[in-house]
Amino acid sequence: MAIQTLFRRALRPSAIRNFSQSAVRANELSPEEVLQQGFRKMREMPNYKKSEEELKPLLTAAKALGISEASLRDIYQRTTVENTGKSSSKKSSGDSASSPGASKSPATGFVPGSKAEEQFLLQKLNTNMPIQNAHFPFKYDDIPSLGHLQLRDHRVQREYNRIAAYELPQLAKFASEYKPPTESEVLRFRYTTYMGEDHAGEAKVVVTFKTSDLTELNDKQRHKLRLLAGPRYDHTTDTIKMSSSAFPEAAQNVRYLGDIINSLVSEAKDLSDSFEDIPLSTSHVEARKRRNKSRYPNHPFPESWKRPQDAPKSKSDAFTKLVDQYAQLPKL
Repeated sequence: MAIQTLFRRALRPSAIRNFSQSAVRANELSPEEVLQQGFRKMREMPNYKKSEEELKPLLTAAKALGISEASLRDIYQRTTVENTGKSSSKKSSGDSASSPGASKSPATGFVPGSKAEEQFLLQKLNTNMPIQNAHFPFKYDDIPSLGHLQLRDHRVQREYNRIAAYELPQLAKFASEYKPPTESEVLRFRYTTYMGEDHAGEAKVVVTFKTSDLTELNDKQRHKLRLLAGPRYDHTTDTIKMSSSAFPEAAQNVRYLGDIINSLVSEAKDLSDSFEDIPLSTSHVEARKRRNKSRYPNHPFPESWKRPQDAPKSKSDAFTKLVDQYAQLPKL
């Protein structure tokens, strides 16, 4: 429970009468109740005098709540003591907060005994921050929060501008000459990287290669390889496409795909059963094309169907006729 809420609960005069200076009575109360009634007694009890005896149960309660002794002593010394009685304390607390000519405390910046000062002291006690760094009311001496957000965006943009101007040109020394793949490098691996986050899809690897690039295979072996690939072979592009995400690391999936391709090539080279009598199936490619085809195809309109003579004629008014006649006049 927040300390600020606990202090607000002790608003009845009976709370002061229940508070006792004895350590026995303080031990019977919870630490929250000790702080509530102790500060309330300081505010409203007539002829209250600050002393170490009065401060001792407050320090014990603050220690139980995790509040430092220095913070509580600072609040205890800065809290205004009303010596005029309970009724006058209530009156001055309400009147001083609304009176424009009331003097303000130099330590807190608020009218002594006002609700604003009490809120400020409670907030400071809860956050353990020094008074010079505490939150004071807005005095119209700064830009609002939305203005600070715009300045933050401007600073971020300037930071990236500095990176583009000073750091990106330094990457030129790491540039390397492009070397096209050789005839032996027929496999094309595709990786996926998600910038700024860890994603399970980063382990997936896709490999594609053309069967015509495997120069060590003859026509019969290449036909058998295409049959073994099954629906992973696309006859329109002569490519075999496979993927793997069975392992948590991309390097493991690359090794796994490499082993699969080596096994396929080894089986294709074995012509003990060449599968020459089995035709190559292309139904999976045609089915994929039908799925990707638009439901409403844009067929061209036949020229023989066009009948411009039957088109509705536009209605011409007097103004249109005058414009047409003016356009036909010879130019001066």
